[in-house]
Amino acid sequence: MYRAYKITDFEVGDHLFKFEEGVWVNHGKIVLQQGTMFGIRTKAHDGIIMLRDNVLYSEGFIASKDCLDKPSKG
Repeated sequence: MYRAYKITDFEVGDHLFKFEEGVWVNHGKIVLQQGTMFGIRTKAHDGIIMLRDNVLYSEGFIASKDCLDKPSKG
């Protein structure tokens, strides 16, 4: 079954989005996974930001292999 997006079970290569002020905002791409930590690369920061998986789940992020249909601010 094909899923356009997912709310759990994020993987390396997924793009992260969050709904903010009426639009989906791209918050970067997962480039690394070590245990329960994800490495996120964004345009806003140099390097990789490491976050626990429960932070992504509890803050309302979704993940998609591709960018979402409509353009976003990020």
